[in-house]
Amino acid sequence: MDPRAKALALVVKRWAKDRGVCFSAKGHLPPYAWTLMTTYFLQVGVGEEGPLLPPVAEFNAFSALAGKGPGAVMEAGKAEV
Repeated sequence: MDPRAKALALVVKRWAKDRGVCFSAKGHLPPYAWTLMTTYFLQVGVGEEGPLLPPVAEFNAFSALAGKGPGAVMEAGKAEV
């Protein structure tokens, strides 16, 4: 994963907290929602640069678990060892 993705997610969450729009008890979006929106933005891409992150289905952890039964976590752990 690109380190810029994590940095941008942290900056967006900090920005939202500093502006007072990151408090779900007051009807605002929770920090997790800000992270999801940042991730979506990075997966869709803007202009000529294209996406910075791959779709969720292409992440190694997700693809190891997708479409498998309850034992998928153990199987994924065995595959990485």
